[in-house]
Amino acid sequence: MSPKGRPEGEYRSAKHEGSPATPKGRPEGELAPKRAARRVVECVAAPVESPRQSTLPARANVAELLDSVLTLHAGRVQTLQVEVTRDFRGDLELFCFAGELRQLFANLIGNALDAMSPGGGRLAIRARQVRDGIRVSVGDTGTGITPEARRHIFEPFFTTKEATGTGLGLWVSEQIIRKHNGTVRLHSRPAQTPPDAARPCGTVFSVFFPYAGLEEQSAEQETQPEASESRV
Repeated sequence: MSPKGRPEGEYRSAKHEGSPATPKGRPEGELAPKRAARRVVECVAAPVESPRQSTLPARANVAELLDSVLTLHAGRVQTLQVEVTRDFRGDLELFCFAGELRQLFANLIGNALDAMSPGGGRLAIRARQVRDGIRVSVGDTGTGITPEARRHIFEPFFTTKEATGTGLGLWVSEQIIRKHNGTVRLHSRPAQTPPDAARPCGTVFSVFFPYAGLEEQSAEQETQPEASESRV
């Protein structure tokens, strides 16, 4: 079990908290590199929006977002000879930031394809309504993630891809999930040497989006009285 009784491999996104104050007595120069790194992360975390795309949340079709990402990766899927299984219906709607969810799905599916390169494998995309929200799962038969890497997988600048990875993809993904008040579970079995057919390797990311996630936030903002500026 992980801290606070959470199942191992489950990560619960929390609401944003304010940045800590500068510790007293610490030279300003010691904090400069950390602040610079934070600014880089914030810039990368901001999703790239098309000029026509609204910056406000709206109802979006989750199946269409997944299909658009799979179309984006169609070339890699064909090159790697990956078998894709789609298990979702077209009536899954969620009040969300559609561009950010598309970026999240692109990160998860892109990582799954990386894990299956160059030998190929199976990619399974599943989305369905569960109780009070929608759960989206991305699974692959790639090399898997070690227990040590799983402990740091959502930290900025942590990567297992060496020269080709930035270490920001999953951190950005976690920020998007957090923004939608969602949760993510990670289950993985790393590859063994020699391979064991009875214990296949692979990884599954399972993300839950509550229907009330952004809707509650919007309702709270609408009911708050407008702040008036006053000077003493």
